[in-house]
Amino acid sequence: MIIKSVISLIDLFKSVSDVEEIGTSSTTGTRGVNRAYKITLDDDKSFIWKPQFGEHVSSWRFVPPKTLYKREVAAYLVNNQLGFGIVPKTKIVKFKNKIGSLQEWVENTTQSDTTLKSYSDEDIWKMGLFDLIIGQNDRHSGNWIDKDDKPTAIDNGFSFPDFAEKDNDRSLILSRFSYSIWDKPIPRTYLERLRRLKSSDFQNDLSKYIDNKSISLMNERVDYMINTGKASFSKYKVIEKLLKAPE
Repeated sequence: MIIKSVISLIDLFKSVSDVEEIGTSSTTGTRGVNRAYKITLDDDKSFIWKPQFGEHVSSWRFVPPKTLYKREVAAYLVNNQLGFGIVPKTKIVKFKNKIGSLQEWVENTTQSDTTLKSYSDEDIWKMGLFDLIIGQNDRHSGNWIDKDDKPTAIDNGFSFPDFAEKDNDRSLILSRFSYSIWDKPIPRTYLERLRRLKSSDFQNDLSKYIDNKSISLMNERVDYMINTGKASFSKYKVIEKLLKAPE
């Protein structure tokens, strides 16, 4: 795949023509708390690099510190296993001896529809289930983009929490997509896809990026949805909020 060759080139400090720090939401005008860089190669291919050293440590979320870059890759693996196609290709790389996640840059995007009115039911179900599965705690209005009038899930670092507790104010899913499908019956086709996440090969791949507690909690969410047939989880509240959660 293209991204594999790119990783080797970046590791060797070759073919990089430009590095630009980015991270301001076009919707809110607010700079994100995590540092991010747009890396452009000599062939004009671009990627977003999120280094571990630039990660914000949130005292509010149940996400282990300095692991956000790994969670970006874990989210991409979940997306692939589901066959949703809503997360750009993502890998872990070193750039200038600093480790981080590298994700394909999505070109020709348009401003996201924060009302969700222009999206199809399929778009909303895919994004909503995805955020429930990964325990997304940061799907504010700057953390998805539109490509060809469809939502694309970026900024998945604040996901895969390692703790959840009923009635705990910090046990939240912050996602308007998840809020839209919350407690609704899951269409059969998506239930079948959820079962793919129980594959031992997939679970093994995921364990390379996130800890066992976080994987176990993800499996609890998946099992709950499979067993109840509803888009919900007993240990969480789901909030429609578009802005960022408290830090």
